[in-house]
Amino acid sequence: GLAMNGQWVAVFGNGYESADGVARLYVVNLQTGALIREISTGVGGSNGLGGVKLVRDANMRIVGAYAGDLKGKLWKFDLSNTASGSWSVGLSGSPLYDAGTTQPITAPPTLVDHPNGGFVVAWEALDGWNRGVFAQRFDATGTPAGSEWRVNPANTYDQLQPTLTGLADGGFVIAYTEENGDGNSYGNLFVRYDA
Repeated sequence: GLAMNGQWVAVFGNGYESADGVARLYVVNLQTGALIREISTGVGGSNGLGGVKLVRDANMRIVGAYAGDLKGKLWKFDLSNTASGSWSVGLSGSPLYDAGTTQPITAPPTLVDHPNGGFVVAWEALDGWNRGVFAQRFDATGTPAGSEWRVNPANTYDQLQPTLTGLADGGFVIAYTEENGDGNSYGNLFVRYDA
């Protein structure tokens, strides 16, 4: 996508089993392949950053990113400055959310603005032996509003690939794929939430 510094970029996490085991975000120039910015979360110990969700402004320029790591931390990255040297981990270097080391966040999170202010984030994380879809509402400053929840706590099968959609009446829908969701194999399900 187009970055605030005017360059076309690829934005991605360092993945798992990296040499130093620290979760990092990379921003690379698509024309030259040159590394523009490497942003370290500072959290190591066999860690790595998974899939990345980009945030764009009204002109479709990249202004931020969200990604989870193997330690269960959900990170917000600030890419809104025109000077790439100022791009950094948002929230003064603290994770947006910490699910704990037993819930690594490996897939890109999804997010939607909440009509009452702030936003809702949904992600896929390991919950015991299975993967679950979890969500959390945040106020406009990134402070959690209420508790995280598992979208379908009754199911013991894998829940994968969440997406969020805002509704005209102020509610939102979390759609996801669930193992045995159609009674036989993987099926698509959704849950509607009021404003």
